[in-house]
Amino acid sequence: MVIPEVQSKLQELGTQSVVIFGIESHVCVFQTVLELLEAGYSVHVVADAVSSCNKEEVPLALASLRQAGAIITTSESLAFQLMGDANSPNFKEFSALVKAEKQHISSSLRELVGEASGSSPKSSL
Repeated sequence: MVIPEVQSKLQELGTQSVVIFGIESHVCVFQTVLELLEAGYSVHVVADAVSSCNKEEVPLALASLRQAGAIITTSESLAFQLMGDANSPNFKEFSALVKAEKQHISSSLRELVGEASGSSPKSSL
């Protein structure tokens, strides 16, 4: 749910895109994203930054949100997108940090959204 104070701030700032992460992907995150999409925002959901007490809910929620028009991304992809390009003064340092954390990031993604092998319902993302 988008509370009035947040809605006011988004309008005040002229925000067009919103990044969402949170707990209970199939309830709180889901409802918030749908409200933001309905209000005309471009909504990016960070797949490895949402969760659920029932991990099977995460890929289903993400698939539904994608169908509704949300952009499903990862923390790494989002961070590089926000970085801009390789000409950014912090790009090399940031890239090295991402490489150092690659195993942890991959493990987190597999745990949260499943393998992309096509062998399970989780892979429909």
